[in-house]
Amino acid sequence: MVQSSWCSTDLDQKLYVTCTRLVSTYRSPVPHTYSLHVFPEIIRLLVITSIVVLMVPGCGTKSSVSTESGSASNVSGAATAEQAQQLLHAGMHNEALELAQRVVIDEPSSTDAMAVIANVLVKQSRFAEAAEIAVQLADLVKSDPVTQLLFAFKWHMRAGDPTAAERDLISATRLAPQDVRGFRILAQLLNAQGRRIETLEHLVALDQLGGMEYLEAMSLIDLGEPFGLAEFGELIEPISSSLFELGKARRTDAADNNGSLALQTVDSLAGTDADTAVVKAFRGRLIAEVTDGSRFKDWLMSLSPDIQAQPEYWFTIGNWLTRQQQDREAVRAYGEAIRLDPTDCRSLTSIAVLLDRIGEHDRAVHVKETLGTLNAIVRQAKDADVLESMWIAERLQRLVRPWESVAWYRHPIELQGELEQRRGELEQRREQIRAWERKASEDQIRDARLTVLLGFDVSEFPVPDLAKLSPWSSIKDEKVASERFRFHDIAKSMGVVTTVVSDYPQTGVDFFLHQTNGGGIAILDFDLDGLCDLYFVQSGGDPRKTDDSAANQLYQQLPNGRFVDVSTASHSADEGFGQGVCAAVINQDGFPDLLIANIGKNSLYINQGDGTFSNQSKWIGGNQDRWTSSIAVGDLDGDSLPDLVEVNYVDDETIFERRYRVVASVVQAMPKRACGLPWETLTRTGT
Repeated sequence: MVQSSWCSTDLDQKLYVTCTRLVSTYRSPVPHTYSLHVFPEIIRLLVITSIVVLMVPGCGTKSSVSTESGSASNVSGAATAEQAQQLLHAGMHNEALELAQRVVIDEPSSTDAMAVIANVLVKQSRFAEAAEIAVQLADLVKSDPVTQLLFAFKWHMRAGDPTAAERDLISATRLAPQDVRGFRILAQLLNAQGRRIETLEHLVALDQLGGMEYLEAMSLIDLGEPFGLAEFGELIEPISSSLFELGKARRTDAADNNGSLALQTVDSLAGTDADTAVVKAFRGRLIAEVTDGSRFKDWLMSLSPDIQAQPEYWFTIGNWLTRQQQDREAVRAYGEAIRLDPTDCRSLTSIAVLLDRIGEHDRAVHVKETLGTLNAIVRQAKDADVLESMWIAERLQRLVRPWESVAWYRHPIELQGELEQRRGELEQRREQIRAWERKASEDQIRDARLTVLLGFDVSEFPVPDLAKLSPWSSIKDEKVASERFRFHDIAKSMGVVTTVVSDYPQTGVDFFLHQTNGGGIAILDFDLDGLCDLYFVQSGGDPRKTDDSAANQLYQQLPNGRFVDVSTASHSADEGFGQGVCAAVINQDGFPDLLIANIGKNSLYINQGDGTFSNQSKWIGGNQDRWTSSIAVGDLDGDSLPDLVEVNYVDDETIFERRYRVVASVVQAMPKRACGLPWETLTRTGT
């Protein structure tokens, strides 16, 4: 028989009856032992029921459980919960579970016991059930609901349910709007899913709390490109959820320049819960870029009104209108894209081109100046020092992006080790922004920002009327016409088998600057047989060492149109760290010679007229070690003699010792002081 002293309300009585029936029905042969392995759904319901009881005002009095023999057993909740924790830490999971269940039945207010049950469920890989308990604990632990919701987030991710995990983080931001953890990890999650515009909202909230870190500020410089803030592979491995497919597609499109493959990825989401407005907008952009107009029409006709909140939708409409030569309407569409995404350089570039085309050159000049500023910000943001960070902060302030500006003001202060002393100064800036924002609506702020970026009021240009657009067949005709000039890759079939060697790592991590430059190609008729021959410049190896790179290659074209490698036979296989090449007649004998730009000494190969070349690099006066990125020959002074022009690059020996990384295509973890990877954060809290 089970006895309990509960609250006297009708709800309490119903809950009491429910608990009594459950315990009476599922009693174990051992007194007070209730095995979660035997009836998991019942225990889960019992735990949640206990939580509801606790939340009813006036509840919380302790209960007692008696055996059928009548011997009373009063359990001290705190002491027994502590014992359950000790059993858990000792690896005695079943014993810990049984003891914790007894405590929860006897004392629903024991959050420690509930935590033990959740942790045992995690040990059993029953992550969804553990997450449910953590969500309920967040309602009970008023002093720190975020930690419980972060546990729920972690376990929902492990259960393969990122949608529920996102709800956990949203709850965290609402229950504790002053806690940076919820905003930070939510931004990381949305960013990994390719929802870059939504990420902005939560990073701004993070900035308002004074918590935005350097990499987070960098991620907002260009919202149109993917940027890695955190990887979630360890939480949901492999990342098979369709909610992450958009992020994969964006990386495929940007890093691999493969729009067709990216389109296949987002097409696989059609009709699923993951086929949101942001996915549809991105799909439309890809359709317009890699397919014909008939499919674009189908895409356009399938849209709902919420698509107009997506900047990529307006960018795509602008592109289509530009094809239709409806330039003024296209300007308005691009303007709407920029209103939603003030980092949209593609739309700004298109507006500048259109303004020149319709004769509004003064306006085009202002837009180009804005573009120049944004491009300079992108270049300086990576590894920005104190002065560069201050410059970026000032420019963002002028571009009406005040919260980002504050983050960039913070960076130089942090670099100088003065963050603690100058927090008040940063908070004063934030308060000024809040006061400014209170004077205007969000739409008014967006309008003001757009006018600053463009230099004119975009409302002067007509809103596109999609119903009155030109026939879609015009795009089809354009597609058919363009196919007459389609290129096909026939290199391998014609005998040209070569790959540029630079030693640039495929991961884009820890590379040297000289590894980022490609080689060069010269098209010449070195044997004067009327057929074009090909000379390929190679690199790789250490540019500071002589002849340490891959050999250059000369392909001779045969009468049947195929090519054969004659690099060794022609004595033209230079092994300098090549950067470029120029074919020109140097000694005026009618046979083209080769001038090769290297890192180190440049090379000159004189054509002997018999199918071979002679290395005459000594003819180049002052041919010292330097980084020549390009080379050309011309008659500069009109004396009918060839002159040599070298375009030289970095003059710094230490450049060959410095390593770099491409931030936009590399997943980077947040600094430990910020929050760390999501699962690291949770691990440090005791799970």
